[in-house]
Amino acid sequence: MEEQSGPAAAEAAATVGHRITDLRRAAGLSLSELARRAGLGKGTLSELEAGHRNPTLGTLYALTAPLGVGLASLIDLGDFRPRGAASGDGVNAILLDVLGEPGITAVTEVYRLVIEGGAHRSSPAHGAGVREQLTGVTGVAVVGRVGAEQRVGPGETVCWMSDVQQSFTAVGGQPAVGVLLITHPS
Repeated sequence: MEEQSGPAAAEAAATVGHRITDLRRAAGLSLSELARRAGLGKGTLSELEAGHRNPTLGTLYALTAPLGVGLASLIDLGDFRPRGAASGDGVNAILLDVLGEPGITAVTEVYRLVIEGGAHRSSPAHGAGVREQLTGVTGVAVVGRVGAEQRVGPGETVCWMSDVQQSFTAVGGQPAVGVLLITHPS
């Protein structure tokens, strides 16, 4: 996330915290259960919900699957634009933009995806109807639904429904770079 400080950052953190709380309650999840499903500490989640901690992009993304929502449901697209990266297991996803209006139109998250040479990462399922599309820029990757992965190279595009576990692997010992779109239905 872009570093923010002062009253605007506190207000943004409080807004995100309230949204997390509302979505958690609507899903019928306790604080402990959501923290467990998202792989977060209960104290961290409590501080986020109270607005006492600025969320990172990785933390927000960890909450989306257990809550069954897209990233745009947690943030105010008009006032609070995330900038930053979610990294792990040799994969770096840099959020470039969020397009659309949650609840009104489909929402598309736009990422610059870098998979380090030889890296492999599994990603949890997203909600029903969520679609991913990767266009290769450099290198070669094998990506998609586990058991149905597809090869993508420079200038090629592959799409898959991401309602099940997915995997991302760079092949040939070289990094693979691409533009990843994740589209959540309205």
